[in-house]
Amino acid sequence: MLHNRILSTLLACFLGAFAASAAAQVQRVPNTGCPNAPYPTFTGAPAIGQGFGIIAAPCRTLLGQPFIVIGVPGLNAVLPVPPACERGCVLECRPIIVLAQAAWRTIIPNDRNLIGAQLCLQTGCVETPPGCVYLHGALAVRITP
Repeated sequence: MLHNRILSTLLACFLGAFAASAAAQVQRVPNTGCPNAPYPTFTGAPAIGQGFGIIAAPCRTLLGQPFIVIGVPGLNAVLPVPPACERGCVLECRPIIVLAQAAWRTIIPNDRNLIGAQLCLQTGCVETPPGCVYLHGALAVRITP
C-alpha cells in the first residue's frame, strides 16, 4: 500500500515536470523492443483522476522475470548482445523507475497541470536461462483531462 502511494507521488512529480499541451493518446512506439516482440497491454484511462496500468507480455522462458520501465520517451538505445538476448533490441524509455513485476496500476492525481504530460512505458523479461534481457515494445502515453 505504501509502495503504491510512493509510486503515485513519484509519478505525479514526474508528470508535472514533463507536462505539455497535446491530445490524449496511448500509442505503440514502432521499432522498439526486440525484433518481433509483443507489446504490453495498457489498461484503464490515462486521464486525471482515473486509474491506468500496464501488463507485461509473457516471458519466453518459464523462469523469466518480467519487469516494467516507467520513464521519459525518446532514449532509443539499441542494447548490445549481451545483455540483450538478440540483436536489434531497442530500449525506448529513459528509465525513471524500473519495477521487477509483471503488472502495475496507479491513479493519476486530479491535477489539471498534468494534462498533456507524456511518459513512456516498456516491459520486458530477464530470461533464465540463458540470463539475457528480452524487451517488449514501448507505449507512449499522454495524460488527458
